[in-house]
Amino acid sequence: MSKELYEQQAEAIEAIPNAVKPNIPISVALQEAEELHIWVQPDQAALEQVGLQWTLVQELPRRAAACRYIETLWQSHLSTASDAEKEWKQKRSTASQLSIDLTRALRFAFRGKPNFLGRLKPMSGYLRHEALIDYYYNIGSLATEHIELLRSVGFDVTRLDGACDDAEHLSRLLAQVRTEQREQYLLRDQRNKAYTYLKLAVDEVRRCGKFAFAQQPDRLKGYASSYWRKR
Repeated sequence: MSKELYEQQAEAIEAIPNAVKPNIPISVALQEAEELHIWVQPDQAALEQVGLQWTLVQELPRRAAACRYIETLWQSHLSTASDAEKEWKQKRSTASQLSIDLTRALRFAFRGKPNFLGRLKPMSGYLRHEALIDYYYNIGSLATEHIELLRSVGFDVTRLDGACDDAEHLSRLLAQVRTEQREQYLLRDQRNKAYTYLKLAVDEVRRCGKFAFAQQPDRLKGYASSYWRKR
């Protein structure tokens, strides 16, 4: 049902020009919207008299349901790191360490020949993901060409098994991880827009209620956020 309500309002939600990041827990915002919808029911005449469009009140549960749906999707995406992301982190660490060890071993094996690496950028410190993959592939290829020399300096050449193929796999993993991250950012933006769409309605109802019942504390209290009143 929440999905259907989101889809029914998707065009209006996407049209929100300046979405805001929630400054209270979403669960609290949703609960307060539901409670506000119930609280205002006896006040329809008074609220309409000060200019409130009653359809805005009627929309509160629908807007809350839409926000709840997209928030659930986003939280689900956040809470489950993908297999690709887990594998990427593990293999990136392995590739980085092997690149460092190969660079050190080859420098020693080719001591006296400072330009043996040619145009390869030495592996030192942090490299961007693409640069690391490129370097890993190239240093692995160079090492394979001089595998006997590496053996002669005590390097465990079994570590080279599949290194070049692994570099290509790393590239595919990185592409998959970035695609998933873009989806995550998209869901976050949709959640913020859905929250803003709900907040616009809640804020307007509260403003009208505070004006209409400024002299009636018993009714006025229902037009304030319990969350912020406790802080």
